[in-house]
Amino acid sequence: MIRSATLTAALLAAAPATAQNGAMWVDAQGRMMSLTFAGGSGLPPASAATDPAQMVALFKDVCVAGSASAAAVAPAAEARSLTKVPFEMGGKNAPVAGVWTGQGVVVSQADTFLGNKAAQCNATFFVDALPAKDKVVEAMTAALGAPPTNADKAIDKKGRPAKWWDPQWTVTAPDGSPLTAVIFVAKGNEYMRGDRVQLSLYAAKKGR
Repeated sequence: MIRSATLTAALLAAAPATAQNGAMWVDAQGRMMSLTFAGGSGLPPASAATDPAQMVALFKDVCVAGSASAAAVAPAAEARSLTKVPFEMGGKNAPVAGVWTGQGVVVSQADTFLGNKAAQCNATFFVDALPAKDKVVEAMTAALGAPPTNADKAIDKKGRPAKWWDPQWTVTAPDGSPLTAVIFVAKGNEYMRGDRVQLSLYAAKKGR
């Protein structure tokens, strides 16, 4: 399921309205989430012709290799020649978030984020042509060496592809803790502009 969140300017530091550059996140339930700055356009980066294998390779190098943690994701993003974007949230106990951009891609990371107290790393690819979800699933399955853990949910009761199925995998961090990887393939709309593929990794929470 996909959700969009709108934050008022009071929650944000004095930064340009487009400071996130199309960054996407996951909420406490593991759903896709965007942030819209009050009074700002929130435009995503220019799209690029990125194929699923390239998407998954970057995601694996930065988010998976970094176990979604700030300490490891930052140098991994730098090694991939991604550009750090100044981004800071204001308010009491504001989360510390990292945002990096590349050609048609935005990586966003936070050890805690709004209502989500679990670490997360997201690689969002804005594309010229939206790939079929099964092609992204194939690439992720090859990279992680296993099919989605929720593959049984891919088909609905009528034998058709389930409309709201977001493929998920379990990844084990070096310390043995479980992480969840998930794929979102979304067509742009008035709330979230630009066709995009979001690959997210977040620390699994009990009961989620």
